[in-house]
Amino acid sequence: MAELLIEDAFIVTMDQEGTIIPNGYVRVSGDCITEVGEGKAPAAIRAGRDRDGAGCIGSSGHVVPKMPQDRELPAGQHQEVEVLAGQGMLVMPGLINSHMHSYASLIKGMAENTPLEVWMLHSMAAGAGMSREDVYVSALLGCIEMIRTGTTCCVDHINQDIARIESAVKAYSAAGLRAFLTPMISDKAYFESLPYQLEPVPCSVLDETAGTRHMSAEEAAALNEEAIRRWNGCFNDRIRIMVGPSGPQRCSDKLLEMCGELSERYGVGFHTHLLETKTQWVTAQQFYGTSMVRHLRDLGLVSERSSFAHSVWLTPEDIDMIAKGRATIVHNASSNLILGSGLAPIACAMDAGVNIAIGTDGPNCGANLSMFESMKLAAMLHKSLGLDETLWPSAAAVLRMATAGGARAVLASDRIGSIEKGKKADLVFLTRSTPFLAPLNDPVRQLVYGENGSSVRTVIVGGEVLMKDGKIECLDERAILTEARARAPHLAERMEDYMRSHRHLREYAHRVCTTALGRRIGFSRFLVDRQGDDPFMTES
Repeated sequence: MAELLIEDAFIVTMDQEGTIIPNGYVRVSGDCITEVGEGKAPAAIRAGRDRDGAGCIGSSGHVVPKMPQDRELPAGQHQEVEVLAGQGMLVMPGLINSHMHSYASLIKGMAENTPLEVWMLHSMAAGAGMSREDVYVSALLGCIEMIRTGTTCCVDHINQDIARIESAVKAYSAAGLRAFLTPMISDKAYFESLPYQLEPVPCSVLDETAGTRHMSAEEAAALNEEAIRRWNGCFNDRIRIMVGPSGPQRCSDKLLEMCGELSERYGVGFHTHLLETKTQWVTAQQFYGTSMVRHLRDLGLVSERSSFAHSVWLTPEDIDMIAKGRATIVHNASSNLILGSGLAPIACAMDAGVNIAIGTDGPNCGANLSMFESMKLAAMLHKSLGLDETLWPSAAAVLRMATAGGARAVLASDRIGSIEKGKKADLVFLTRSTPFLAPLNDPVRQLVYGENGSSVRTVIVGGEVLMKDGKIECLDERAILTEARARAPHLAERMEDYMRSHRHLREYAHRVCTTALGRRIGFSRFLVDRQGDDPFMTES
């Protein structure tokens, strides 16, 4: 079986020192990087005579098991080396999307100008109506978008049952991407996750939701545990499972504690939405009488295994607790803007030493799955706040969020996130013959501020070529797009039917949000705050 040798490439390694090699090579054996160097590869490597482990590269789009390390070639034979020309290419680590929702690829563009708590009803309606085949096609559609824009690994916060989670697992294995599937579990009715003390729940809402069954804490935790037992580490370790309570306000403390126990027992990550909106901040005060972060900390859920998506409405004390717990904040700039949730205090979290990763969120609220667009927003947004410019995120810091920061968020810093010997061969080639990268004055700044993903030409995951010279090797892209178009209309119809039949619930959610947004809480994450709270409070 062939080894891979990438030569004559401009390599952005994203190692701890930020090493850049203007002309170098990368050697891949099996699914791992075995050598990175400057100039031409030694002749022995090119001839395949200098072997440092063996493996095989799937050419069909399916994961092929690694060849045993102690297997030797017959005397006189050498390991075949497949050379990938890197001339005119920039090679970088695959990007890590640390928060997205695969089910959302089929329902993109179906709602706008709606605050999160109301928008969620649209998402719930479509997601609940998906068949196993819908989930499979939606995940494949997302895989195409991620491969084409240089993402090799994602955290999929998936709101489905075991059968439909299995459909997503099959989609990722067919595509060859690395995925951390995270069942989005809860044990509360939707209206119970709102600060209902502000607005009593009307009988009309109770009538509309009377027939809806919700999982118990035990059932929800059992679902997540079953997923861990069945799929964690499968498909040559490209599929991992995390624990994924939907959000603290949507879960009982019992379920949250059970999730923490699962995370610790199986050594997997704990991932949840956190303080995405002002309404959620008010909810925490109503439910817990303290901040949501403090409540999670008191439950033992702020640790290096924890990653918190959004984290917009944080106070300085919250940031300090997250930093001390060595947890990760996953910045989702695009969806925070589209849903009007506010601007996360990323610069101040960075200054406090918090690990930051980047997510796109689902394409139904984050617009797309392009990590290049999300990096650009993350780099530019926080410069508009008038903070000390020394706190502004640099391009290098943002690129690190999307690589090494994401690797740490999924507890995989030893395996992915940089181009280094011993790490998985998750590599992205971008042509330098586009206006974004020509001339190449500063590769990192141009990748973050200028690139949009259209320069991506070749993508490798675990030593397997998923896309070569702009052609996806592992999937029938045209057939998937055709199938996606055919399936979308019935999901749109179901969403419309659900919204009509739950009109009172929608109106109630809107009233609660309006009341919560009108509360003065002493700080703001909006640039302009009509309630008189300090616009984007300056942390000290």
